[in-house]
Amino acid sequence: MITDFALLGIAVGAGLLMIAGGLASRRASLRAAMAMYDPAVALTDGVGLPSQAGRRHRLVSIGQRLDGLTSTAGHSTRRDQDLAITDRTLEGHAVLLASAMLTGLASPLVFFGLVAATGLKLPLGVLIAVCILGGLIGAAIPTLELRRSATRARERFLRALSCWLELVALAQAGGMGIEGALDAAGRISSDPA
Repeated sequence: MITDFALLGIAVGAGLLMIAGGLASRRASLRAAMAMYDPAVALTDGVGLPSQAGRRHRLVSIGQRLDGLTSTAGHSTRRDQDLAITDRTLEGHAVLLASAMLTGLASPLVFFGLVAATGLKLPLGVLIAVCILGGLIGAAIPTLELRRSATRARERFLRALSCWLELVALAQAGGMGIEGALDAAGRISSDPA
């Protein structure tokens, strides 16, 4: 029982540390952010030790190489297309995915800790199986939500496109040229889709 509470404390503590780390992230200065993208930036400080920009540049290049290994050759995946249409970043989705998976893993630990506090004994195998299942469900939820949001965005775009094309067709039927019809339809609608 003490081991269960210790594991519960470790899981909750790790989750709180990750949440605090995400909330307390510092924003880089404009100079440091621009230095990441400037190939002429010296990657060492005056003493010869790697500077923070140099370490960041190496991490970015490692990330780009790993992304090249996982992505298909020049083709965007469905996930990339879904992220693009919903205006989300891959990093934001990865953070959401990891936090949901950790929540799914930790939730059964909290439940089993509360059950153990009442005096009931549950097998360790059940705890492990439920934690794995919770982690899998937690990992699936952000991806399913992303797909649902992307489907809604695609439907909204198609609806806006069909309305816009109807306006163009009406303007052309009224005697406008192609450029005038496109411009008139664009001025009527303020929807960026």
